[in-house]
Amino acid sequence: MINKDAKHPEAIFLYYNYLLDNLANPAAGSEYEYGFAKGYDWDIIDGQPTSDKEKIKDFSNEFLFLTGPARIPDLYMKTLVKLANCRLMPLTNSSPTGNPMAVIRSRKK
Repeated sequence: MINKDAKHPEAIFLYYNYLLDNLANPAAGSEYEYGFAKGYDWDIIDGQPTSDKEKIKDFSNEFLFLTGPARIPDLYMKTLVKLANCRLMPLTNSSPTGNPMAVIRSRKK
């Protein structure tokens, strides 16, 4: 809910759009490539980025400022099509970084 007396109620939309642009499909090399914040939902373990909650002390992927993880419906559907056409590797816990998006980006054509 947005407070009816908010000075700039549109700011929540700018903020949410920023999160969608940067978290739902982060660019390779961006500060969000592996997750939201190093030491929070991802970290470097043994020289490799990982999102493995068993390896990260104080791991959290609870984002209280969102109603759920950032999603782009079109991206989701395109990913399902790629999976159906065998253009993506199956996602497993043995992915090099422990981050499924890194696997998906590495397989993009």
